[in-house]
Amino acid sequence: MPMPSHEIEDISIDGHAGVALSSAEDGLRVCVLPALAMLIPSVRHRGAELLGQRGGVSAYADRGSTMGIPLLYPWANRIAGLEYTAAGRRARLDPSSPLVR
Repeated sequence: MPMPSHEIEDISIDGHAGVALSSAEDGLRVCVLPALAMLIPSVRHRGAELLGQRGGVSAYADRGSTMGIPLLYPWANRIAGLEYTAAGRRARLDPSSPLVR
C-alpha cells in the first residue's frame, strides 16, 4: 500500500500540545500550538529549520519572547475602537499609552 504524502501528528513541544502537518512529497513539516495563540514554532524544509527559535516555546509561553510565527490573522493592526468586552470583562485602551499607536 502506498505511503500517504501528507500526515497530521499530535505533538508536544516543551509541554505544550500541538499538531505537526507534514508533506513527505514536498519535504515540509509545520508545527502549530493552538493553546499558545496558534503559534507556529517550527517550519522545516527537508529537515532544515526555517524559523528563528530565539528562546524557544518556553520563553514565548512564559515571557512573551518572540519566536516562530505568531498567527495574527485577522487581528493584527485591526482594532476598531478603544473599548472591548470579552469573556464577561470590559477593557479600555489608553490612547495616550506608548503601547497604542
